[in-house]
Amino acid sequence: MKIRILADGATLSGTPTEVVQQMHARAFAAQQLPLAEYIEWAVQMARDMLGVTLQIQGDSDEARATSLVTAMLDAGLAEELDDQLCH
Repeated sequence: MKIRILADGATLSGTPTEVVQQMHARAFAAQQLPLAEYIEWAVQMARDMLGVTLQIQGDSDEARATSLVTAMLDAGLAEELDDQLCH
């Protein structure tokens, strides 16, 4: 998958877990957090900074990363890009 984060125009690609790991690496204030805690931090930041409530589900980091990416797409915080159109 390939997505663009609308807030900053960043284009990220890979599995949902890889996409969230790339988001995590770019989040200077949260780089020290484990992935599970970063996901919770990202949800809190979306609520506090943007007024957007993201519903995250899942029992594993992979499931929660997939849920985060899906929630961001559904909320209009990111858009999925066609891999064939983006190089």
